[in-house]
Amino acid sequence: MLNWRPIVIGVSFIFLPWNSAHADIKVRGFADVIGSNTNTSLPLTWINNYGKQFVFDSSRVGLNVSAELSHEWDFAGQLVARGDTSPGKQGSYLVTADWIFFTYRPNDHWRFRVGRQIFPLYLYSEEFDVGFNYLWIHLPTTVYGIVPVKSFNGLSVAYSEDFGDYRGILSVFAGTGFFEQFSSGIGGAVIRDQYVRGASLVVNDENIKVSASYKISHPVGNIYQSNGGSELTIPFDIGNVQNWSLGVSTHLNSFLFIAEGGTSHTDIPNTDEDKGFYATLGYELLNATLMPNVTYAYQWTKNATVFYPDSAVFASDPTGALQKSLSQLIVGINYRANLSTILKLSYERDELAYRNSSLNFGADTFSLAVDAIF
Repeated sequence: MLNWRPIVIGVSFIFLPWNSAHADIKVRGFADVIGSNTNTSLPLTWINNYGKQFVFDSSRVGLNVSAELSHEWDFAGQLVARGDTSPGKQGSYLVTADWIFFTYRPNDHWRFRVGRQIFPLYLYSEEFDVGFNYLWIHLPTTVYGIVPVKSFNGLSVAYSEDFGDYRGILSVFAGTGFFEQFSSGIGGAVIRDQYVRGASLVVNDENIKVSASYKISHPVGNIYQSNGGSELTIPFDIGNVQNWSLGVSTHLNSFLFIAEGGTSHTDIPNTDEDKGFYATLGYELLNATLMPNVTYAYQWTKNATVFYPDSAVFASDPTGALQKSLSQLIVGINYRANLSTILKLSYERDELAYRNSSLNFGADTFSLAVDAIF
């Protein structure tokens, strides 16, 4: 479903008193064509699987428009059409405005943004949908699935400073959030953050990048997920949710190493608490046109919401489904066909284990993707 309100707000910059003859307008786009096949018919949404079929529901295409309105002001907006894999809507697409904001830079150190923007939580938060910009076909769900809401409407302020070869950026943000689509972490969902605020710190040079962030919000909404053939609608209000994250990426010689961890904690007893991390190692071959890579990822959940296949464990052991772990091993190889196209192939093994239970689940997924920018 297309949310028109942020689009109307964003395009209103046309009517502001800018000199359009001097505006530097740029239009860019990206497309990710993704196909996956899994060896199970279980509706394991956390691996983007909906049966033993080759599906393209994770594919997406986007358009980014930016305009330099003056020396201090600019505008940016992004529309993304992505596969709607929520229950009963496979094969259709959602169009959302993920970015639509104004930026004011009074000098080289300060940056103010107002409008709809991306949470600066993780290393790849602002590139979430642009598969060309990261190594994997899907960003690891053990970390990026913990916080399904990725956009907020509000204000962010950033201050940057150079320290020798390093540059540091401290950001604070506040506003409200809205999310209406499928997330690989929780299934179909409609989530509204009554408020959200947080901060992030990024330090980087040409070879290494380190990021840390904190966010607190109050989400309310509905979760939709298949449960053994039937569909569940579960309303929720889990109070304040706090998220922490820490990440590092480094590219030295021909090696690429990336690691991130994240947590989610609520102040209401017996609600979901998640901790996840991943570590990735890649190596460039053939003048950086070929990069084999391997990722290990792990997520631990306490007081987990009972979904299928959790319900099969819950029926035999009510405590088993309330604490579970997800481990993922991803082996991939990427081929850079040209400056704007990357071909990716990956194998993923997922294992879901429960405390005090022998009834566990696993799946093997083969995926291929063509990621392009234009």
